[in-house]
Amino acid sequence: MVGSEGKPITTTTEEGVTSFYTVPGPTDTEIVHLDADVGATAGFMLIDLSDTTNWPHTNTGHINLLYVIVTTDPTSNFDGDIDIAVFSYNFTQGSSIFYYENQSDPTGFSATSITIQGEDNAQFELISPSNKVLNRVSSTIPTGSYYRRNINQNSILDDYASMSVTESGNYILSVKPEPTQPINTPFTVEFTVNGNLFRLAKDATMTETGYNFNVNFGNGSGYAPKSGSFIYINPPAFLWPNNSAVDFQLAADLDFASIVIDTTIATLLFQPAVALSILDTTTYYWRIRPTGETEFSAIYAFNLVPSSPGCGDIDGLAGPINILDLTYLVDFMFRGGSAPPDLNLADLTNDGNVNILDLTFMIDFIFRGGSPPPC
Repeated sequence: MVGSEGKPITTTTEEGVTSFYTVPGPTDTEIVHLDADVGATAGFMLIDLSDTTNWPHTNTGHINLLYVIVTTDPTSNFDGDIDIAVFSYNFTQGSSIFYYENQSDPTGFSATSITIQGEDNAQFELISPSNKVLNRVSSTIPTGSYYRRNINQNSILDDYASMSVTESGNYILSVKPEPTQPINTPFTVEFTVNGNLFRLAKDATMTETGYNFNVNFGNGSGYAPKSGSFIYINPPAFLWPNNSAVDFQLAADLDFASIVIDTTIATLLFQPAVALSILDTTTYYWRIRPTGETEFSAIYAFNLVPSSPGCGDIDGLAGPINILDLTYLVDFMFRGGSAPPDLNLADLTNDGNVNILDLTFMIDFIFRGGSPPPC
């Protein structure tokens, strides 16, 4: 093992750099130590799977990396920048690089927390607005973990990622078939944003080329319904940030073989004249392209649910009043955000207006134990 300047760090040296020594505990912990007085800026720990003396384990072809802990001396200057990389040349179906970079960016502390899971015949890549594959090689997230686990207790290892993201804009979730699974078998893709569930596909049929989904982890994306959301407004209103004419398609399946609506729209808002068919929770898919072009956008998905709307359910998502409704109302009132799908549900004081009194009422109800809205 060497530092970034080629200096050996496998043993204690006169420069004061040590590595590969063990701290006893519930499990023995291997340590790499970099002294602030030494020019080396990186330490590497090479794990030899065949060396069961120094790396005791009983696994075959792998070890379990349970955690990585980084500590710094507050009296030393590390420029506030500590990066961690984990490299493996034999990771189930191929090589992998997991890269965790601390950019000392204060926005990282207010990042959006997300999880993504692809079940059965699905492996995924999350591509950021700056075109980085976040769950493979990442340099734009403050924290993250990515692994494969058996989510639904069958014989297939599923993709799972948990991370915090700070980039705003539309992400692409690229979902491809598992190399070990036959084509035309089921897959499910779901994700959470700050604990709220979104679903892109449930027991859908995987094709040879897979699917690309548009997703957005914040507010104000300019697209509605929000991809993966659960909504009860029927017929739903479709919105995109483009004033030019677009070709619009709505389908009941991912391959757009069962097209419900296929039309050209010259405005940035469209609402079908009739309600969509619904049986329990029904997933619909839509896409657009500028009129005259051949390539459609990646797919947007939404889940239509039969739940009845409730007063204060401002964001149009089925469920109890929560912080998402409050954020939606603030964005609408002060930041030029989209209007609530049903303005009547935002009139919490039931006075015929949506204003600061409704916002105050919602804050009291959510955070101060106030009365439920009467509207």
